[in-house]
Amino acid sequence: AHGGLYTADLLYTSNRGGTISFDVNGKPATGPLTIESTFNPSEPIAWRQWHHWNIAPALVRLRLPTGKSVLTVHILTEGNMNLATLDFKRDQ
Repeated sequence: AHGGLYTADLLYTSNRGGTISFDVNGKPATGPLTIESTFNPSEPIAWRQWHHWNIAPALVRLRLPTGKSVLTVHILTEGNMNLATLDFKRDQ
């Protein structure tokens, strides 16, 4: 409902790391954002790698217009990741 600058924490898991970016209403809104790998070499069972979650605090910083917006996430590199939630907060 309120336009302005927002930041978002991302909850994710990623076997290799990589980069993502965001569009707002069809227009590029961020450059590449780095996703760190959550791979743990001491984990002997492959499927358990997807249970190593990480929170990237304030990874995303967007200026949103008043009203509804469509956010599009682009996975730019690697792509071996699960993006769970984005927790948006208005940047005061």
